[in-house]
Amino acid sequence: MHIAFAFSHWPVSIARYVLEALRAEGHTVTTIGPAWESWIPWTAEGASREGIVLPARYALAPDIELPRGVTVDWPYIESLLSVGPHPEPVEGYLFHSTPPGDPNHYGFHILGTPSGDKPYALLATDPHVLGWWYDGIARDFTHVFNMQRCYITRPTDYWLPYAYSPTHHRRAADTISHLPSAIDVACLGLQYPHRRAVMDAVAADGHAVLSQVGLAFDEYRESYNSAKVAFTWSSKRDTIARVFEAPRMGCALVTNETPDLHYFLKPGRDCLTFTSAHEAIDAIESLLTDQSLRITIANNGYRAIAPHTWNARARSITQVLSNNIPALTHNESLAAEFEARG
Repeated sequence: MHIAFAFSHWPVSIARYVLEALRAEGHTVTTIGPAWESWIPWTAEGASREGIVLPARYALAPDIELPRGVTVDWPYIESLLSVGPHPEPVEGYLFHSTPPGDPNHYGFHILGTPSGDKPYALLATDPHVLGWWYDGIARDFTHVFNMQRCYITRPTDYWLPYAYSPTHHRRAADTISHLPSAIDVACLGLQYPHRRAVMDAVAADGHAVLSQVGLAFDEYRESYNSAKVAFTWSSKRDTIARVFEAPRMGCALVTNETPDLHYFLKPGRDCLTFTSAHEAIDAIESLLTDQSLRITIANNGYRAIAPHTWNARARSITQVLSNNIPALTHNESLAAEFEARG
């Protein structure tokens, strides 16, 4: 399938994982959008004009580059595709972007819809904007993939959970008990106050913690490979990417309870969960003091998350776009599949 995929080409994004998976599954993908080299628009506290510069080797270049901070329409995009690197006709379109705002910060936006009757899908990944932006523009798309089932409000939305990359998220040994553990607890990503408070308390108890933003790919994987426990706390009831990534990198996971979590991990068997900062600290302490429990949780989580690859999500996308599977059928089938795994 030849897919035209429009997104802001930051070095780290969900769109990049989807792109890599689509190509790994044998699909031709022409990418469109502004290039940001190795810069990402986040700091520890969240979105920021200052941002962070990652190693240059992580830069991602689009096939067809758009200027930063532009609003364009589909006739212009289609004219670019007609002379792009892949001459075969486009069979489907994907669009992933950030909300409108300062265009130099948020990237770009496309107005209208493609010509003809080809499927045009939105990847709705960010729970911070699902309620006020994705809902507002959903009418422009033939398909909307929502990565949080608990956020789906329309019966026509498709559930497409987060996942992990077998290339980027892997552990360093066959058995977790053989891994070195220079870090007791790792919490990589945005350092919201509720996350920071837990990590500070764990550090005050004398444990070695790693809590920061700006580590990606090799450095991200190596950090979690060296950690005994991965801690995360979602801010919007979402089941976040690290729920999938951290167990595959060898960590015992401590995460807050979210509406979708049980589809992927069973609390108490595959991870430990909490509903407050006090419970989070207790869960972390129990894993650090009980090596047998920690190894069991880590290995169980590793196995439970195994099927949830970005390749599997890419197959869901192309199956829906190729066969126009009804959203209700897709969502019920996916939920039944996940629950059957136990």
